[in-house]
Amino acid sequence: MFSDSLKEKIPSICLFFESALQRNRLANAYLLCGADYNLKQEFADELIKILNCLNPSESGKPCDKCLNCNWIINKQHPDLPIILEPDLEKSKKGVIVVDQVSKFLSRIQNKSQFYRVILIKTAESEQLPAQSANSLLKSIEEPNPKILFLLFARDQEQVLPTICSRCQAINFPNYKQLQSPEELDNSLLEWTKIQSISFYKANQYADTILQQKKEIPELINLLDNITAIYLEKEKIDLSKIQLIENAKLRLKSFCSAKSTIEELIFNLQN
Repeated sequence: MFSDSLKEKIPSICLFFESALQRNRLANAYLLCGADYNLKQEFADELIKILNCLNPSESGKPCDKCLNCNWIINKQHPDLPIILEPDLEKSKKGVIVVDQVSKFLSRIQNKSQFYRVILIKTAESEQLPAQSANSLLKSIEEPNPKILFLLFARDQEQVLPTICSRCQAINFPNYKQLQSPEELDNSLLEWTKIQSISFYKANQYADTILQQKKEIPELINLLDNITAIYLEKEKIDLSKIQLIENAKLRLKSFCSAKSTIEELIFNLQN
């Protein structure tokens, strides 16, 4: 369904959404987390095409030729996407105000022949304060048919819990921060200095690592590099080195690479 270029960047996310679409199990709302805004926007654009293409292939891939596809590609669609973001003329503080939400809710009450996708491009509490967020809760939890909410945020922890509880979080890798395997290896020097890390952050870091190190031998080599860093420390922590060795054994036994790396990162820093 998704383009080959996007599948290369976020294979697990594309596979997840393709499975949901095929089984007609798309959720009402997704919170797209990560610092790479352009990657999230690219994903949203492709998902909008998939949902609205008039002549999709048997696999569900959009044709890129029909009226809807052309409108979406050229950003000229009359009703897609519906964007909710701060109106700087109404709010000098750069927040989404209640008046905006009210007008937005009135708009989506109208029926449409399209599968409407709502983009809330700044879902953090600083830009979407509690009063405005509360006005959205019912619509996010129980939207009208053929309406999907996509909320953008850099970090899930910056989003109000009431919004998070009504969305399924999807963590996007940050390509701007780590653009090459060399940069990824160098970042380990800083990573090993961290005293503690949340499981959410470990999940994000694991996603980034798996994007850069796609083969098991590459991952094992990375773990060897981490071991070398710990061995260079004045006080060697054998328990952490054992955690790394256990992770290597799991990878060699073809256990889930995602869960293995995620748990290792979390356990090493806590």
